[in-house]
Amino acid sequence: MEILESGTKAPSSKNRQPWKYVVIRGKAKEEMLEAFRRGIAREETGISLLPESKRHRAAAKYTVQIMEQAPVVVFIVNPLGKGILEELAP
Repeated sequence: MEILESGTKAPSSKNRQPWKYVVIRGKAKEEMLEAFRRGIAREETGISLLPESKRHRAAAKYTVQIMEQAPVVVFIVNPLGKGILEELAP
């Protein structure tokens, strides 16, 4: 809780503090990690949704290993930021 509270007090552009915190633990964490593993395996089979992912797969596997050991996983999301679809648009 201290980490999350500190994050809410961190400065942001125009003090908007737009971030949202998603804390994942327990069964939800295990399901999330399994989804990550399936995604990595899919990328390795040649049915790739992310053609440029090959160079990042080892790091992705390592990230899953780290998250397996953590009691919780915290995602910090900025809903005001650019979405993936906006970034991919020509």
